[in-house]
Amino acid sequence: MTKSTPTQLRILWLTENYYPNKGGMAQSCDRIVHHLRADGVLVDVVHFTHHLTKTKIVSVQNGKNIAFAMHPDVSHSLNLVWSFIENYSQELAQTQNPAITHLVAFGGQVPMLAAPIFATWLRLPYVVLLRGNDFDTGIFSPKRQEILKNALLNAAHICVVSKDKMYKIKGLFAHASVSHIANGIDLNEWRLLASDKKKAQAWRNTHVTQVSTQKVWGMFGHLKSKKGVLFFLEALKLSGKLPQVHLLIIGDMTEAVAKFLEANADILHYTHYPFMERYALLPYYAACDLVAIPSYYDGLPNVMMEAGGLGVPFIAAKAGGMADFLEEGIHGHLFHPGNLDQCREAINQMFNLSANELQKMGANCKHLVQTQLNHHNETANYRQMFENTLSLQKKASDD
Repeated sequence: MTKSTPTQLRILWLTENYYPNKGGMAQSCDRIVHHLRADGVLVDVVHFTHHLTKTKIVSVQNGKNIAFAMHPDVSHSLNLVWSFIENYSQELAQTQNPAITHLVAFGGQVPMLAAPIFATWLRLPYVVLLRGNDFDTGIFSPKRQEILKNALLNAAHICVVSKDKMYKIKGLFAHASVSHIANGIDLNEWRLLASDKKKAQAWRNTHVTQVSTQKVWGMFGHLKSKKGVLFFLEALKLSGKLPQVHLLIIGDMTEAVAKFLEANADILHYTHYPFMERYALLPYYAACDLVAIPSYYDGLPNVMMEAGGLGVPFIAAKAGGMADFLEEGIHGHLFHPGNLDQCREAINQMFNLSANELQKMGANCKHLVQTQLNHHNETANYRQMFENTLSLQKKASDD
């Protein structure tokens, strides 16, 4: 009996978050697509964007990047996208190229709206790669909830990046097929060069000049309300340790955080930089003694992999992916989201650590990222999920 040739995976990937967009979701989308393509999966990305007036198509190895210029009328835009997909499917068949096997909805409301419809018309399975923000905002939004529910109820499979989302989705939609695939990072690319270490030391020499504020605690990323930055600053102030820390804040922050920094300028030492390109962050991570992730709720922040992969320990809330992977006293000190007393205790515990204890925690963080949050695991898990989904689809069709 001859073995059948495995079907070449070709994924039509719908997203609102892709390069050159900024932020964690765009970064994750770019990373996953890049490594799937490198692993031989064909991925055609349809990026719904408002930054172009004309659709732009670029052929790359193992796929296309299709930046689709969105019209203010979303329904008009999606009808145009469907026309493009129809033509593209016919072109693939005529040129004897592998056909589309899956659709993916990744990041944003428009992909969630479009994927169930396009997949039905194409008679293909679709997969929802659900990021923390899509679920957390969508499930409680009167405008977005119905779109989210429809997308999840009809998906062939749903992938989440933190286990709490898996339990929440299964609680709401008992028959949904859901799995947890953690984010990953390539530590061959994400590493400190000698120049980064030199810049880090130079930054500390320039900015951390007082003996009383030798500790540098970092907060990185789009620091919106859910990230708990204001809560953490208030806990730091109540602990009495605020004057003893130099805060390194990189990214967009809320008006409330800016007001707190201004109101406490007499006792507070901090440096703030606007959002930076990812690799520009390397020397700043290296300048930190620890990184704070005090989120009220979250997915699996890229900051956790980036800081941990460089050997920087954490003070963090047990929310989302932090609860899945970080262990109390091993990778830093943790607290329940929004629990002021626990946060203050974690702050005091971090202050009591010796340099050797901090270094050991940092080494534990690096080992965690190397072994559990690497890009090889992430890519292999996504590929396996796509193959399993296709196999189940074929089995259902045969039955």
